[in-house]
Amino acid sequence: MTESLSQEVTTTSNSELFNRICGIDPSCVENRKKYESLINDMKCPICLKIVCKPLECVLCETLICEDCKFILNLAEQSCVTPNCKGQYEKANKFIREILTALKIKCFACNASNLNYTNYLKHIEECEQYKKNPPMTMIRIINKNNETINELKKEYESLEKINVNSLSANELRLNMVTSKLSISEKMDLYNAAVEGRVPDFKKLIEVNNFPILEEVSAKSYGWTPFHYAMHYGKWEIIKYIMNYLNDHNQLNLALMLKSSDGRCPLLCLLRSNTVNIEKKKEIFANIMKEFKYINISDEVMKELRNRGLGYLVEGRR
Repeated sequence: MTESLSQEVTTTSNSELFNRICGIDPSCVENRKKYESLINDMKCPICLKIVCKPLECVLCETLICEDCKFILNLAEQSCVTPNCKGQYEKANKFIREILTALKIKCFACNASNLNYTNYLKHIEECEQYKKNPPMTMIRIINKNNETINELKKEYESLEKINVNSLSANELRLNMVTSKLSISEKMDLYNAAVEGRVPDFKKLIEVNNFPILEEVSAKSYGWTPFHYAMHYGKWEIIKYIMNYLNDHNQLNLALMLKSSDGRCPLLCLLRSNTVNIEKKKEIFANIMKEFKYINISDEVMKELRNRGLGYLVEGRR
């Protein structure tokens, strides 16, 4: 009989177990008839099972399983409810106390009559449960997500240190070039300020012109990036930002100040050739296309002074 049970568990592990995560399958609740209405109110909208280690949205109060949250992370969503921006936190004590009324059977080894607290302890130790391939996958994904988030924070921290450690002059000396002849500089300048994307692209990709070439009077430090912002040429701006992003230079280039103290974003915001509606449109496009750029305190202050601070609130 023991061999028969073992064979049954093994067979289940290879076929049906995939559909028995992450929450508690209602069929594993031994007193489910008594608490049928309760069970229906405690289902996770992701796995469609009774929530296990429940998390609760601070705004809409939707419940999900702790192990199901990785689905939201992969989808870059904060909440399962459409248009809700709430974050998930550990469910309140009342929710957890309700779960303690259930008598649960382990779907992997058939251990029975477990209350909720003992069930959580059991699945941490159950060898059959640990062998469940989907659960192993979820643990790996969650661990990898934690590692990725830690590395992102470390990278952002190092990037800020590197940018802040360079003075405006040092950054300009490291990034702005002055290699072209006067006529070549004018070709690059004209293509940028006139918004001629195919011509500008050819100069960069075919003629190998430096994209951060100084095209202003000597020592002023204005590049095509600064001029495209100043004249509100969105398609040129987008091309330059994509190019710099592909070369891991975008955030540094956004900090490049000309001799009059203007970084590219300030060239847009302080431009006297672009009206406020156009500035708003371009800046909104930038934030949509390039979500993870650094916004300096100086740019943030300028945005607020012009009533545009809402464009970046919550994204710094």
